[in-house]
This record gives sequence, C-alpha cells and structure tokens, in this order.
Amino acid sequence: MTVQMEGLAEFAQVPVRHGISRVSPGDGAARVDWDDGHVSAFHWVWLRDNCGCPDCTHPVTLERMVDILSWPEDIHPESLSLAGDGALEIVWSDGGHVSRFGPGWLRAHCYSADAHAARRRALLPWGAELGNDLPAMRCADVMDGDAGVLTWLRHLRDRGIAMVRGVPVDEGRVKRVAERIGPVRGTNFGAVFDVVSMPKPNSNAYTALPLPPHTDLPYREQEPGYLFLHCLHNEATGGDSLLVDGFRIAQALRDDDPDSFETLCRVRFSFGFKDELTDFHLRVPVIALDEYGDLREIRFNQFTAAPFDVGGDQMPAAYRAWRRFAALTTDRRFLLRLRLRSGDLISFDNRRVLHARTAFDPASGRRHLQGCYVDREEADCRLRVLERPNGTMASG
Repeated sequence: MTVQMEGLAEFAQVPVRHGISRVSPGDGAARVDWDDGHVSAFHWVWLRDNCGCPDCTHPVTLERMVDILSWPEDIHPESLSLAGDGALEIVWSDGGHVSRFGPGWLRAHCYSADAHAARRRALLPWGAELGNDLPAMRCADVMDGDAGVLTWLRHLRDRGIAMVRGVPVDEGRVKRVAERIGPVRGTNFGAVFDVVSMPKPNSNAYTALPLPPHTDLPYREQEPGYLFLHCLHNEATGGDSLLVDGFRIAQALRDDDPDSFETLCRVRFSFGFKDELTDFHLRVPVIALDEYGDLREIRFNQFTAAPFDVGGDQMPAAYRAWRRFAALTTDRRFLLRLRLRSGDLISFDNRRVLHARTAFDPASGRRHLQGCYVDREEADCRLRVLERPNGTMASG
C-alpha cells in the first residue's frame, strides 16, 4: 500500500529489484520463488503479524494497531495469489482479512540464512597503512549538505574512522559538528569535555602523561559509540595521536591465538572509575561478538582497569589474554600515528578503534582538544534515513 506521510514529500514501496516468479503454500509458510533463483519461506504467523493494511498498521505512524491475540495461533490463508502488480495477496482464515505484500518489501525482509548472509556487511580492517589513505571530509561539506554527512557516516561505518578538516577553532564547535550525525550523549565528563593538562585531574586523560591505546568509558553499561575530538591548539612538544583498529587486532588474535581470543570473549574483566561524585564499576568481556560471530565491540582500557575478579582457575589465562591483546595494540603493523593540527576533528568508533597519545610538555605550548560522543544507534539511524531512496520510506 502507498500512503502519504506527514513531513515527507513522498512515501513509497521498497524499490523492486527482484520479482516473484511463483508462490505456493508450504508447511506453515508461503514458499516464494524469485526471478533470480532465490527462495524465501515466510511463515503464516509472520505474514499475518506484518500486515500493512490501514486496519493493522497506522497509515501515518507506521506502528502496529492490532494485538497478536486478536487472531488465532493457527492462522492460515484461505487463498494465496500474486496480484497483477506482482504483490503477494493473502485472504486469511480469520474472517477473510486481506493482506498485500509488495515484492520489494518482502525481499528486503527475507529472513532466510542466505538473506542474512547477504546483508552482513564486511567491515574494512586497517593498520598503519591507513595513514596514506585516511578518510577525510571538509567541514563545509559536512555542515552544508546531507551528501557530505552520508559520505562521513559511510566512512565511519566501514572503517570506523574519518577526519573532518577545516573546522572553525572555537570552543563548543565539536558539538555542533557532531550533531550533524545525532544528539550528543552526556556522560560523567559532561556533554562536551576538554582534553587538557589540569592541575587536579580526575583522569589520566587530563594530564600530560602518555596514554596507552584504549577505548573510552568501558566501565559504563553502554560504552559510548562515536567519539569526536576537535583540535583547538596543539603547539606543545609531543602529544601525537595514536590509533589502532581494534577489530583488526582482534582478528589477528583470533587467527594466531584462538585460546586468548576465546578468553577475551568469555571472561568478564573489571573496569571502574571513581572521583568525588561518581563510582562506576562493570565486569564485561573485552571482545563482544554478534549473533553471527562477527566482531561487534571492543572494551579495553588499562588505566581504568579494576582488580580482576574472574575466579582463581581463570586468572592465569585472563592475564595471558589481556597481555596478548595489549601487545597487539602497540604493534607497529597496526598503529596509526597522527599529528592533529588546529581545525582537525578526528572521529571514530569508540567501540572499535582504540586511541592513545604520546606524552607532551605543557610548558612548551598549548595542547587543547575538545570532545563529545554520539551513540552508535543514533549514527545508524541517521545513515538509514539518508540512504532511503528519494527520501521515501518502506511499507508492506
């Protein structure tokens, strides 16, 4: 069905790239044969639950209006056919209710193993060589149009990192740039934080000390997603930025030392942070995988590690795996070294990319970065909206 959406110039079906060549009833499901040879099976209960008619789905909000208990558990079709426009049409056993499903929508929501495999996007791992090809955007392109934001988001999705150059050097600007992707997430360090050497720091980040490769705030249940660091001044001696693709080193560990990799996926390591107002503590694996076994996130920070509480029988293996991971984060093959300059804004996936810095001398010149976070889900949401064809949305 096609309905007008508030706030949108157009609302349309998912683009049809493949047509349905044949549909037939199977064991509790509709078998759909596609013109490219793909085969889908859509269970009756799933099809009935996803009916997009105005009685079942609100035509403006697109949210469901029907209670699953309003139709019987053994729901099945009285008839199953292909309409003249190629849509799947079903007349149901619950009083002759009619559902129509466009072929584009059905193919986009196919839940077969092959379809799941096809939708898994291969991330692009990187090492020191990325220094010659670091994805970079102009601030004007990011601020003045959605095309620039879309390119930026695709870099962040695929490589987990991108530079924005030519950002005006004024305080608070990092928040305005980050908000082109999504709302800034506040933490115990505030919505925007200053990375400078402080007289009374509450974190090693606010000293002139070197910082080993780490992810920020691993002690929080929802580790921050994308981190934005805007260089206002960097005239001090030292203070170079170091970055490493955590997914690349995790894969190297998976290949070369599968026992340590499994330990980092299974054992819950302890992280914590305390100051006058806060006391965070969390036990969580260093490496998290998704339902397919692909890398989903990294949590690793030596200076916020709390005393490990993993059980005596696991402690030797836990420390061995922790040391192996730490060693890989400093391996020259993987380490990208940058000298941020005024107006540079480096953005990266904090749940994938580890960052570090060399020591610097505050007496030799100013070093002042400002940072903020945007959650991954906000960036994913923005990307999906910008990738909609012709500004449209999808319907069943």
